[in-house]
Amino acid sequence: MWKNYIVTAFRNLIRYKGFSIINILGLAIGMAVSILIFLWIQNELSYDKFHEKSDNIYRLVQTQYYSSGPLTTTCMPGPISDEIRDDVPEILNSFMFYRLNGLFSYDDQSIDEDFYLADPQIFEMLDFDFLMGNPDQVFDDLNSMVITGEMAEKYFGTDNPIGKVITINQEHDFKVTGVFKKFPVNSSFQMDFCIPFKYIENVGFTIDRYGWNSYYVYVELHEETDYEEVNEKIKDYLLMKSSAQDTTGQYDSEIDLYLFPFERMHLYSVRGSGGDIQYVYIFAAVAIFIIIIACINFMNLATARSARRSREIGIRKTVGATRPEIARQFFGESLVMTVIAFIIAIFLVIAVLPQFNLFTETELGINFLDGKVIIGLVSIFVFAGLLAGSYPALYLSGFQPIGVLKGISVKGKGGAVFRRVLVVF
Repeated sequence: MWKNYIVTAFRNLIRYKGFSIINILGLAIGMAVSILIFLWIQNELSYDKFHEKSDNIYRLVQTQYYSSGPLTTTCMPGPISDEIRDDVPEILNSFMFYRLNGLFSYDDQSIDEDFYLADPQIFEMLDFDFLMGNPDQVFDDLNSMVITGEMAEKYFGTDNPIGKVITINQEHDFKVTGVFKKFPVNSSFQMDFCIPFKYIENVGFTIDRYGWNSYYVYVELHEETDYEEVNEKIKDYLLMKSSAQDTTGQYDSEIDLYLFPFERMHLYSVRGSGGDIQYVYIFAAVAIFIIIIACINFMNLATARSARRSREIGIRKTVGATRPEIARQFFGESLVMTVIAFIIAIFLVIAVLPQFNLFTETELGINFLDGKVIIGLVSIFVFAGLLAGSYPALYLSGFQPIGVLKGISVKGKGGAVFRRVLVVF
């Protein structure tokens, strides 16, 4: 039965070439755009989740309350990382993080670069892929530096970078002790150079006082720890420490300290509302709207040519075909066209992905071995197939054989009204 439907579908595709090309390409372009948006959304939602411990890592955030209103910031004082790790049993690990800019010199080249300072615990909490060097020893020396493979090639070419010395601002020498693979684009940490955090004292920064809120702190909780309970425990921690260190009364105002999930940093605001997650919702709605419009165009074209198929339907019903059988036939035709459109859409996506990646500054790709990608693609295909094929099948199969053989369009009025509604939508 289904073989007959498919054979008939292909015969009609060939017979009505112009209609088939227009309908298939329209649906294919709509599906391709939706797939591109789906890939972008998947990338946005995957930020930082490639780290094995990502669901146990949190960022320290503080809210300071003033008469003018609350001030929320992720900047922290220097002593808090080590002290909160010792004082709060639920915190397993932590590291400080900061960014600076400097003039990097090696041989006869000098280049302005951003570089980062971090505690060695960063290599325990985040998944660094070291190409050279031992992550447990790369920061044994205060004048050590780890760099990405791209920077190793940029500065040293094909030479072994380990042991090479890069001078920052013509006065601070750092020896390369490790080379790591740069994090993917769906990472909040995009660094090419990293040196020990404590070196920051050598350039005039204070890290032993509360009140100098300049640095970022990330903590790792023990597994199965409820971070909301930890938040209640550390709420007054910063105020307590600040007040104990400074007796001038500067810290009489309230300060709340809390944890913010690492995996939510990219899309959600630490202030509790807003953030880029709204763009994910907006583009998800756009993708759904585009596929609906493509399906509406498909339905309009299919039902608009009903007069050409009405006599065929009348004859089929006269010789005994039932309405469900006719509906399955037309649904099969729509499904065949949807399959062809989907295949074309995949090729369109692959063709435009390089330019799309340049436009969105991402590195998107279709991994057909990724379960989430497969589920997403199948969902788009099934949604488009059902939506595009359902109404034409139900509409065309409802023609009455006596009316259509006499040239009377029994369903014409209602179908025309519905098509107008679809066009206006």
